[in-house]
Amino acid sequence: MARSLAMILTRRAVHRMADAASLERGADYAARGRVHGLAHDGEVVVAEVVGSRRYRVRLWAEDDHLAHVCTCPVGEDGRFCKHCVAVGLAWVDARLAAVPDLPAPADVRTYLSTLAPEALVELLMEQAAADERLRRRLALEAARNRA
Repeated sequence: MARSLAMILTRRAVHRMADAASLERGADYAARGRVHGLAHDGEVVVAEVVGSRRYRVRLWAEDDHLAHVCTCPVGEDGRFCKHCVAVGLAWVDARLAAVPDLPAPADVRTYLSTLAPEALVELLMEQAAADERLRRRLALEAARNRA
């Protein structure tokens, strides 16, 4: 049976996955309140980390290990960056009691329907930058539309 995110995402796991520099800077980011919008839907932790820029982080359990993605250049190389450290430590510290549940898909759909087309495009393009499958899907759809 696969272990849950709560079992996998521990302070010890964060320390094991990060190099010393990322661990130090990420812990500093978490301690200084640079993690924003921390949320958990039961399977995935999401948040933004604000440093010199704003980066989005997702952490989840996959095959009994901690999987991660960050929109920063280091994270895009697949490494457990300082932003992943910051979000991981912030979540461990807050645990589920203080982390709000993500809204239901129907609520997300309702919210999205209120956004201007330009805002939807920007949101989708930002997500595609962090998600190779989505980026490919959008490229295929765009190619089909041109034909």
